[in-house]
Amino acid sequence: MSILEMEHLSHAFGDVILYQDASLRLNAGEHMGLIGDNGAGKSTLLKIIMGTFLPDAGSLWIAPRYRLGYLDQQARLNPLETIHEYLKSAHERLYQVERQMEEKYQQAAENQDQGALLQQAARLQETLEREGFYEIEYQMERIARGLGVYAMGYDTPMAQLSGGQRAKVILTKLLLESPDVLLMDEPTNFLDAEQIQWLIQFLQNYPGAFIVVSHNQEFLEPISQCISDLAFGKITTYRGSFLAAMRQKEFNRQQKLRLYESQQKQIQKLETYIARNKVRASTAAMAKSREKALAKMERIAPPASTGAPQFRFPAIRMAPQVVLEVKNLQIGYETPLLPPLTFKMKSEESVAICGFNGVGKTTLLNTLMGRLPKLDGFFYLCRAGSIAYFEQETKWERQVTPLSYLRRLFPDRREGELRGALARAAVKREHMRQEMVTLSGGEQAKVKLASMSLAPHSFLILDEPTNHLDEKAKEALIEALRSYHGALIVVSHEKAFCQAVAQRIIMLGS
Repeated sequence: MSILEMEHLSHAFGDVILYQDASLRLNAGEHMGLIGDNGAGKSTLLKIIMGTFLPDAGSLWIAPRYRLGYLDQQARLNPLETIHEYLKSAHERLYQVERQMEEKYQQAAENQDQGALLQQAARLQETLEREGFYEIEYQMERIARGLGVYAMGYDTPMAQLSGGQRAKVILTKLLLESPDVLLMDEPTNFLDAEQIQWLIQFLQNYPGAFIVVSHNQEFLEPISQCISDLAFGKITTYRGSFLAAMRQKEFNRQQKLRLYESQQKQIQKLETYIARNKVRASTAAMAKSREKALAKMERIAPPASTGAPQFRFPAIRMAPQVVLEVKNLQIGYETPLLPPLTFKMKSEESVAICGFNGVGKTTLLNTLMGRLPKLDGFFYLCRAGSIAYFEQETKWERQVTPLSYLRRLFPDRREGELRGALARAAVKREHMRQEMVTLSGGEQAKVKLASMSLAPHSFLILDEPTNHLDEKAKEALIEALRSYHGALIVVSHEKAFCQAVAQRIIMLGS
């Protein structure tokens, strides 16, 4: 039974057409993966379903009484609220019923005419039992443990959480709400390997329907019953897992390519015949007939393809030396997050820093960059060359576009150079003057990587650079980092990415 239908959807941001006569259908209990290149409009599609955006044309129908739940990692939270208080708000209505029940019992204890009050309290208790209220704390702890939230401490105020911790708490609340339809945009971005495996098992057994946007193929494969591919303004849905969908997509592409090539041969043959025979009186009529047939022919468009980004990070080569030394370093805020850290790095060495989310990887980078004070110990970071820092989270001001961002960093560069850097990073021409806050996370990441290609650096420090990148962009980034001849520190939760770019892996919290 269909519970969500989008038909003939069209939508654009300025000159950028995201969808053109696109359609999508989700059935009850169906588990769908939504894929597409960076900037294709996946996140916008979820916001249209939620009613945050209105499409330019088309219709959206959602079955009555079906509750939607959306993973909004940018949701505004009360900084003074504790994790436990925030999670309890997932079932605020039932907690209100509990308070009403307790009030009735209290009033009954203080009133001689207890009968009516006790009956009202009993009905409220029946409601709580029927709706599983007394299982809420158990379910809360189960999900919180699975996603690593329980270890943060239920009494921790939201203001003290890192961006990754905050995202996990928001995801925990969403899963606790158990909506009929889950809409999740890159839910694994801030999860470590064990937490991703827990989420896979949870979603495999989820009784409701969901649409999950993800670039993580290993995550999509076991949870998806169908894959919807958003490309060139159209949505194509394939039945089966991610790998089955990709096989079908490639088969369709090859089939279309064969039809296109066959028609091109036919067209070339007709054009050659027409050119040779239309000037001869004896064959002019036949040539004219074929010319008319050629004009009426419905042309098959060539299979569309998007250009892969090309990253290149020029290096300031340094003599062999220690460029980073850490000795008994303690990092954190009021108290240390980790035992004292000690390690060294040499020039042209590449190191991956791994560990579970919230262990302190970003805190370590911010300490090394001087953005956070150390708590104790010693570190030396060579600043003889130039350091480029890719931040995991960037707060963009309104009216900042990719071009204005690069122009601010490189005021002496010609606009053509800046455009060229963005184009090589596969940032679309129409996105170059679009506000950064309106671009997808993947497009924003490519802009930041483009900025790192415009000047040589002796040291690259990258904090979760692959979080929003599609597969083509990840492959291009891996190739560029392997070719880089400076010192490299990369933080990533993706094991395969770390192994591909790093000579050495440092595990925090192990």
